[in-house]
Amino acid sequence: MIELRGQRGLLGWCMPMLLGLSIVVASLLPLGGDGIGLTLGPHFLFSIIYLCAMGPSARLPAAGVFALGLLLDLFSAGPIGFWALVCLIAQALSFLIARVLASRRAVLRWTGFCAVDAAVSGFAWALASLYFGAWISPVGLATGAMAACIAFPAIAWMAERLQGTVRSRAVAKGL
Repeated sequence: MIELRGQRGLLGWCMPMLLGLSIVVASLLPLGGDGIGLTLGPHFLFSIIYLCAMGPSARLPAAGVFALGLLLDLFSAGPIGFWALVCLIAQALSFLIARVLASRRAVLRWTGFCAVDAAVSGFAWALASLYFGAWISPVGLATGAMAACIAFPAIAWMAERLQGTVRSRAVAKGL
């Protein structure tokens, strides 16, 4: 879980925003297939949103989540506001799951993320099908959700290590 509690100034919300932005930008990288990065990008962004919600003091504001979703919309050439809305739904579900899961055990956090990602993916699929007025294949969203669920422990581990490094440097500098 990402918690920059005790950090002053911009550092408290800046690090989660930078992590989210790096995932959005990484989703543009060509990964050997047609749109594979854009398929995985939203789901990996959901993992950062979820990790921020699991912390005792969530530092990723709704406006930041909306902005990251809007960037994903602009990069994916999809309907403007689609991923922004889906990311806000992911944040709301993540807050709900964070309150329900009193335990901070890694397996429960992982299961909670997979549930949030599956629910948000289903919502995104239904919304896309309604928007385009046609049946959209859920395979891309399902594949992205499964990949994000498999990668979640690694993403959480890297985010926690990065947080610890930033926190120790901030404490050393007296921030």
